[in-house]
Amino acid sequence: MNFKTKIIGAFITIVCVLVVTNIFIYNNLLNIKNDLKILNESSFKSISLLLEADRDIYQSSLSMLRAINDNQLEDLDKFIQEGVYKNLKQTHERFTRFQKLIETHLPVSAQKKFENFNKLYKTLEKDTNKLVDMVKASSFYKAKKYYAKNYQKSFDDMRTMLDVFTELSYKNIDEEYAQMQKLLQNSEKSFIFSAFFSIALAIFFSIILGR
Repeated sequence: MNFKTKIIGAFITIVCVLVVTNIFIYNNLLNIKNDLKILNESSFKSISLLLEADRDIYQSSLSMLRAINDNQLEDLDKFIQEGVYKNLKQTHERFTRFQKLIETHLPVSAQKKFENFNKLYKTLEKDTNKLVDMVKASSFYKAKKYYAKNYQKSFDDMRTMLDVFTELSYKNIDEEYAQMQKLLQNSEKSFIFSAFFSIALAIFFSIILGR
C-alpha cells in the first residue's frame, strides 16, 4: 500500500466516524427540540389551564355559598350569573382545553378519568342549578342543608379529580424532562467518544504512515 493510499484511507475512516457520530448527535438534538416543544406547548400550558380550572371551581363554590348566606345581595341574578355560573362554565372550558393539549401524552388509563370528570361536572352543575332555584325561591334553610349534604360532596369530588390530573401532568413533565436529560447525556457521550476516537485514529495512522 503506497503512501497516498494510506493517507486517503486514514482520512476516509476519520470522516466516516465523525459523520456517523454527528448524525447520531443531530438526531438527539432534534428529539430534544421536540421534547422542549411538547413541554412548552402542551405540558406547561396544560398545567396552567388545570390550575385556573381549579381556581374557577373554587370561586364558583364561594359565590354559591355567599348567595345562600347573604340575603341582602342587591342584584342576586347578576351575582349568580357572574359569580356562580360564569366560573363554573370556565372550569369546564379550561378543562376541555387541558384535555385536548395533554390527552395524547397521558397513559391510556387516563381516558377513564376524563370520562369520570365529565360525569362529576354534570353532577355538580345539577346540584348548582338546584341550589340556585332554592336561593331564588328564598328557601335559604333548605339550600344550606342541600349545600352541606349534596353540593359539598360534588364539589370535593371535582377538586379531587383535578388533583389527580395535576399529579398525572406533573408526572408526565418529569418523564419528559428525564427523557430530555437522557438524550443530552447520550449526545455528550457521543461527542466525547467521537473526539477521543478521532484522536486515537489520527495517532494510529500517524504511526502507520511513519513506518
